Amino acid sequence: MTEKLKIFLLGPPVVRWNDELISIQRQRARALLYYLAWQGKLVPREVVLDLFWEGSAKAGRPRLTETLSRLRGGLPDADLIISRAGQIGLDFERVYVDRLHFETLVNQAGQIPSQIPENEPLPKDTYKLLTQANNLWRDVWALQGVSFPSAELDNWMQQAVERVQCLRFTLLSHLADHAAVMRDFQSALDYARIAQEYEPYNEDIHIRIIQNLAKLGLSDEARAYYEQTRESLHAELGIDPSPRVTRIFEKIYQSDDPTVPDIKPKWELHPSLDVPFMGRKNAMTEIHQIIARGQALIVLGESGQGKSRLIREFIHQINPQPRVLLTICRPLESMQPFQPFVELFRRYVTEDEWKTLSPIWINHLVGLIPELAQIRADLRLFSMLEGVEYSQAMIFESIRQVLLLMNAHHSLFLVIDDAHWADEATLATVAYLLARAPFTQSASLTMVARPEDMTDSFNDMLVSIQQSKLASVYQLRHLQREDIRNLTTYLLKSEPSEQFVNQMISDSGGNTFFVLEILRALVDTDLDVSSSDTSLPSTKNLQNLILMRIQRLHPATKDTLNVAALIGSEFSMEVLEKACLKNPEELVPILEELEKDLLIMPDDQHRGELFYRFSHDKIRETLIQMIPPARARLLHGRIVQTLNKKPQQPAVLAHHYSGAGELITAFRYWIKAAERARALFSKQDALLSYERAEDILQQIETELSTQEIYQFYADWNDLAYNATETNLLKHIGHELSKIGEERGSPLLIGSGLDALSDACMTANNFELGLEYANQAIEYLGKISNCFELVEAFNHRGTFLYMLNRLDEALVSFQNALILSTDIRDSRIYKALSNTHYQIALLEILFGNPVNAYENGVKAFEYAQRGPHTYSIVQAYSIQSLAKIYMGKFSDARETALNGIELAEKIQGWRMLGYLNSYVAISEVGIGYLDSARRHAESAIEIGQKYEQYDIAALGYRALGEIHRMLHDYPGAMNYYQQGFDGLPNHFLGFDNLYRLGLVQHYLAMPNGLENIMMAQNVVNQFSIGIGIITSKLCLALAYAAQGDWQNARLLATELEQETSDRGIGSYHVSAVCLLAEAAIADGKPETALNQLQSVVAEAQLVQNPWGELKVQATLERLLLIQGENPSQPKRRIEALLEHFENQISHPETRKAYYGFQEQISMRSRIVTDPL
Repeated sequence: MTEKLKIFLLGPPVVRWNDELISIQRQRARALLYYLAWQGKLVPREVVLDLFWEGSAKAGRPRLTETLSRLRGGLPDADLIISRAGQIGLDFERVYVDRLHFETLVNQAGQIPSQIPENEPLPKDTYKLLTQANNLWRDVWALQGVSFPSAELDNWMQQAVERVQCLRFTLLSHLADHAAVMRDFQSALDYARIAQEYEPYNEDIHIRIIQNLAKLGLSDEARAYYEQTRESLHAELGIDPSPRVTRIFEKIYQSDDPTVPDIKPKWELHPSLDVPFMGRKNAMTEIHQIIARGQALIVLGESGQGKSRLIREFIHQINPQPRVLLTICRPLESMQPFQPFVELFRRYVTEDEWKTLSPIWINHLVGLIPELAQIRADLRLFSMLEGVEYSQAMIFESIRQVLLLMNAHHSLFLVIDDAHWADEATLATVAYLLARAPFTQSASLTMVARPEDMTDSFNDMLVSIQQSKLASVYQLRHLQREDIRNLTTYLLKSEPSEQFVNQMISDSGGNTFFVLEILRALVDTDLDVSSSDTSLPSTKNLQNLILMRIQRLHPATKDTLNVAALIGSEFSMEVLEKACLKNPEELVPILEELEKDLLIMPDDQHRGELFYRFSHDKIRETLIQMIPPARARLLHGRIVQTLNKKPQQPAVLAHHYSGAGELITAFRYWIKAAERARALFSKQDALLSYERAEDILQQIETELSTQEIYQFYADWNDLAYNATETNLLKHIGHELSKIGEERGSPLLIGSGLDALSDACMTANNFELGLEYANQAIEYLGKISNCFELVEAFNHRGTFLYMLNRLDEALVSFQNALILSTDIRDSRIYKALSNTHYQIALLEILFGNPVNAYENGVKAFEYAQRGPHTYSIVQAYSIQSLAKIYMGKFSDARETALNGIELAEKIQGWRMLGYLNSYVAISEVGIGYLDSARRHAESAIEIGQKYEQYDIAALGYRALGEIHRMLHDYPGAMNYYQQGFDGLPNHFLGFDNLYRLGLVQHYLAMPNGLENIMMAQNVVNQFSIGIGIITSKLCLALAYAAQGDWQNARLLATELEQETSDRGIGSYHVSAVCLLAEAAIADGKPETALNQLQSVVAEAQLVQNPWGELKVQATLERLLLIQGENPSQPKRRIEALLEHFENQISHPETRKAYYGFQEQISMRSRIVTDPL
């Protein structure tokens, strides 16, 4: 690892070498080090002399030499100081300066923070950049405590520091606004107070401080702050606070402090006996330690161990009492996305709190809690008319915002009981919440679960949050011997013998519920537990104990209990009386008997209706096992008739219809459950619902129409393809084909074959995929299903161009357009969008980005008509790629970022990979090299994870481009080689190969030209127009590098015309620049000057700073040859270099940049041609 000198200027200056403090003894030497570090680049000696010796340059020269000598002597390595060509500075390859890092991060954030309204959160990447930048400051003031040796230098440094502190003030204001929107009012207040140090009379800062104090419930402090501000303004400036500040303060002053609603959680505790809490002292201590560390608590223990009682007792000991939120997961709701949070919000969030929540967040919850539209009239327009997309990411954040609101005045303690039944979306929400406020601050979260019933999703979440240190698991142990002895003594009023305790341990296994059930059975007996001769009655197991209690019930009571068990772990009196065919007068005594016998208990978790729940899940499980199948079917039928009259989750109805034997209806409700899960972007829950539906389909297949079977598998296939589930796609394809063969249905056979082609696409098996697509077309051509046939032609075309058969692919897509006539089927818009997307991709390959962009616009328009989210993402991706080749890098980046936002919502990993690579390539084009590296690495990671090697190849291309632009050819060669090796027989492999050949040629490697020409031969063979043009440009640049201007000019002349005609903007700049260089070599400076001047504006217009840098450097060289003043291009070169440098902090990129900067300073030939 390279040793680094680290200079920290954002606070009292500190200099370290490998974590060792470095002390520079002389004041002037220290000042020179700080000045050079602050500059971040080489500085002319004359400038240093003027600042340090105030105009006495002659006298100052020997003193500067002496100061430099002392500074070198005080540093661990004298070579850290660079002096060359009349300039001095630090070797920034080996020197880190926090001030430079700060500005790099701020510049990467760009104008985005200023464009975001104050009441909206910052984008995730922007927030991360600003937070990183702010965390670099170790104090309020930069260079605190430093005095400089001259008034001129002191004045210069003061202005420089003020500029940086002004940047930080703006940054702090943005962070304060973001924190307030996220309801992290303490952080918002902290940011605002630091910002106030820079601008103590800033009105906006006063307002932020007052508002955040009030939001934190610190009304007295808010009033005191206002009075202090008023007095300060009056004393210092002779003015009062502005009317705006006063109005806001008065509004806060007049408002009452909100009160926390007194809604107590209803714990599902077994009420078998009134027993004290005992035997869990160690457990309470360990739980306290976990909560005190700020971690979430996961309590695991088998059913009946007393997990919920333990948490309730722990919470009762907290002082002051938190605002406790209890939600319980239910087995029948395990495929209903977010249902535990829905129930929690319905119970605990008040109407006033709903009215307070910003529309930005509540809008994403209306689909989960429809009644919110009645509370907030302003939401109806969004949720009902415009069809807002409920992305999981936005739902996660909206749930967090509700919890932040609830946590604002009283800390929350959220308990999720029976979490082993939680749906995938709920588990993902928990993982999201734990990494963020309020759970990283004052709120606590506990999950209670049974290890024997934990799902794979729960296990995955558990591993993840434990690895990230967000949570700790506490395994609740069985009752110990002393605990059982104490419970027996307390309940039976007699101390048990050792033999009795031994038998209790043997029969109960130490399970709390089982122990209490045994003791309950003995309460009214005369059994002498103190006698060593006394033995327990035979209990055999817990189920027998429960059955003994149930057998004592009246038959009508037992029948009612059976119906309740089939309804679920909780049930309403209204549903129960209708399902049992009993009126309230008959039902009430039965419920009272069951409640008295401690089998059920009232449940006030629900507002309005009277609900009951079973005292323990084991009671319900035992009942269900004992109900005869015929009786269960009859009861399920009654239950579903009752439930169907009320709004219900489709998965619940599907379960009961299945139990009632109404399998066709159950099948359709499972499909509805899948559709609901898809609408909430809960992929796993949707896939599980489709699996349940298929289980039923296999029993009723002959009773379903061909169209219904087709539609079911088509929708499932669509989800599986978007989620890149290759094995599932194969299963769907084979099942469809099998049923189609049995029925003699071309539709099902053709759709099955097309599904198998989708599986081949996700697995990159293009030859086999083409075979399936061709077979699918043969079958689908026999029927009138326009959509499927069009999609089959689309798939055929895609496989053809992936196999480099571009002309045939175009014919296939044109056939798809001809067939797209049945606009009565709304899915045809999806097919048309896909067709135009594929044609756009072909136009890119043909070298026509303008045509590609036009088709991309059409793809977007058709996708919106559906609307079809995945197709919208595709349209964004192809528009971005087209704009890259048009040279409009900023537009390309913005478009791709829009696509990424949507692709993340639908978890469309394949498109997310492409979009990340396009962002990376466009960011290389505009010089955002650090961000480009991050997006390229994301693309490579996705490509490798899902074995999509074309995506990885694009990512490696982008990394190679970063290093090629900075003239780090060995670094570029490494990445291009990986891109080619991963896909050696594909266009994107050759796309890396001719770039590889170019940098090899720059390094004078003999195989450089050979690789360019080999790639060129392949793209010529398959008529890949963009490849032909790019390889031709690479070859022209290679000829120019070796001084072969005749061949370079010949190729550049062709390229200039061709790129102009085709609208390939960045390539056109490079072609003209090559012609200008050839003219200089030919001794034709006027021709060269005209060519360069003609293309300067074009380089700026197409957002091509690298191309402009090459033009300006060539122009400067030309003006020097002619003996003219090159000040204008020189200034522009310096501005461009500053732009690039401000975007670089990654060590690998920064190292390459300093080498590049040195070449620029020496005015070597520049080859920064975007490819």
